[in-house]
Amino acid sequence: MEKLFKGCLEVNKGKLGYFGVRFLEKQLSYLKKMGKHYEIRSLCGASIYLEFINKNKEIEIKFNANNYARENFCVDIYKNDIFLESKYFGKNIQSGVLKIKDIILGNKYTVFFPNTCSWYIEEIKGEIEASCEKTSKRVLILGDSISQGMETLNPSITYVNLLRKIKKWNILNQGVGGMEFESLVLEKMKKFNPELIIVALGTNDVLKNDNIEIKFKEIEEYFEKIKEIYRTQEIVIITPIPILNEKYKENYEKIQQKLKKVGLKNKYKIINGEELIIKNKKFYYDKEIHPNELGFTTMALNLINKL
Repeated sequence: MEKLFKGCLEVNKGKLGYFGVRFLEKQLSYLKKMGKHYEIRSLCGASIYLEFINKNKEIEIKFNANNYARENFCVDIYKNDIFLESKYFGKNIQSGVLKIKDIILGNKYTVFFPNTCSWYIEEIKGEIEASCEKTSKRVLILGDSISQGMETLNPSITYVNLLRKIKKWNILNQGVGGMEFESLVLEKMKKFNPELIIVALGTNDVLKNDNIEIKFKEIEEYFEKIKEIYRTQEIVIITPIPILNEKYKENYEKIQQKLKKVGLKNKYKIINGEELIIKNKKFYYDKEIHPNELGFTTMALNLINKL
């Protein structure tokens, strides 16, 4: 069962079934201390997916779910890397069965479960085998709700999951809704051993509207920790994408400039978030902060040429 899971540090087995983990125990312990908000989001299966080859004409995947950060439970299914269908199961469901029928055997199936809840695989009926396709690069993404994919109904249509598909990267997504530049969360991922680290934070620092000098200090401390942990790896900073509410404009510009300054100082690659998505409400789910499927697709396509 464990070999079917992709996009996670490890696979554990609990009372509800098998589940993928995105964080080390030390990180999870600290996130729990930060509050229930962070604990729930860190336990969500963001960008974790199943991948397998069908050996039977009918496959049944029995799953369970809890710890909802958002209420919808939707599953995206790809067949041989081509989008096949999306199945909506409802809101805050506790269990369900995903059925896949195919008269032709030997096809590769990729199944994305929600980014915004904890999900567990209890049982799989029908013979399958794990897919052993190689990935081109190990990538660690440190982000907030935008990286987690907080508001999209389709779990596969986030900038992280689209980058994984297009670039063929092995991505560990440590995006957590509400996350700021919290250096104490950072730990060296020895087992995963990333070759590229993408830092996509700053939006919540803008929204908090706290003392800007305190925010600047937190940003500096965060990247000092990054430099200490990842001395030889490539580091990329993605500055915040546009926030539509103009009341945040001053703080937004200050955070943008600070991140660019820190990036230049450390010789990190800097990607301007303002160039990734059009500042228009039709690209945003909540008309302000979180991209919708169109926004995430635009963001991913623009990122491809910059990474």
